[in-house]
Amino acid sequence: MESSRTKYDRAASQPCFLPVSTSTYPLNPNPCNFYWENRLLGGGGLRYAPSLTSRTWLERFVVYAEYLDTVAYYGPTAPSPVPRFDIRVGVSASVGQWYK
Repeated sequence: MESSRTKYDRAASQPCFLPVSTSTYPLNPNPCNFYWENRLLGGGGLRYAPSLTSRTWLERFVVYAEYLDTVAYYGPTAPSPVPRFDIRVGVSASVGQWYK
């Protein structure tokens, strides 16, 4: 599960307007542009974290793949051409305790 909510979730009380005027955008942002910030995602995936020896300079190494579907939008919904799911594939690594 992943959830994010920002101050731009007010589309229920403020109508969306299109197109966005670039001259007034910083002062009056269009809440329809922030649908991707205000949603609840649910899904699953796989992670592989091999065991690392104590001599290696890597503290952590992970390869992952996830599928997340949009369960709910907290504000405006995404336009129809935008998919309601995310597919994420990546690598994460930590190079050790260099900050000590």
